Amino acid sequence: MVEMSQLGYRHGNTIVHRFDVRLKILYLAVFSLISVHISWIGLLVLTMVIVAAVSVVRLSIVSLFRDFRYLGVLMIFVLAARSLSIPDHAFWRIDRLVFSHSGFMDGTIYCWRLTLITLMGVVMLASTRSSEIRAGIQWMLKPVPFIPEKKVGMMMGLIVRFIPVILNQVMETGQALRARGIEGRRNPFHRMAILGPPLLRRTFLQADRLVLAMEARCYTEHRTERPLSTTRLDWIGLVGLLGLSGMLLFVA
Repeated sequence: MVEMSQLGYRHGNTIVHRFDVRLKILYLAVFSLISVHISWIGLLVLTMVIVAAVSVVRLSIVSLFRDFRYLGVLMIFVLAARSLSIPDHAFWRIDRLVFSHSGFMDGTIYCWRLTLITLMGVVMLASTRSSEIRAGIQWMLKPVPFIPEKKVGMMMGLIVRFIPVILNQVMETGQALRARGIEGRRNPFHRMAILGPPLLRRTFLQADRLVLAMEARCYTEHRTERPLSTTRLDWIGLVGLLGLSGMLLFVA
């Protein structure tokens, strides 16, 4: 049995679910920008806030590690590249490859920031319906000239709905290949070459079915807009955002 991906909306009535989507988008944008400019102390505070949000939404940390294992491989390469590219006294040497201490610390901070931004996006996807994300993007882009906000909102909503489908297909295809003895192939590039074609085929077929279903229902971007309203909780969340952002910048 294939375990479902954590990337997708999870029904609930938590405080994170009840926040207005516009406030969530603002949180995501502000914290993503702030994470680039704060020190490790600020990152530690931001990490505690994000971990608390993950626990409130009831996401499985183990499943998140499984879903983002390939991102972890990418971070290892980034960490190695930063360690090799920044000159400093060596803390590890392999023949002519010299890993510097300052490069390693810089790469660790970089990967830390990338992990936090990723987790913020996961929390937003898990606590927000795709229709709410579409409505929030349309509301924010409405004052911007020359940008079709309804079309952009519709495309973002479809992307949000399609990401979990692709990840579930990856897990289903991977389990089918493991049942056929793919684990016996130690070469990772060969395993990726075997996984790629059936995965791409299933993804394109799923996208084609979605397009046909939308055309059969005369689906366009001109839909009834979802009403957006703010509550007292949203204003409290906005004050909390301003206070936490100011504290993080002060610490930085």
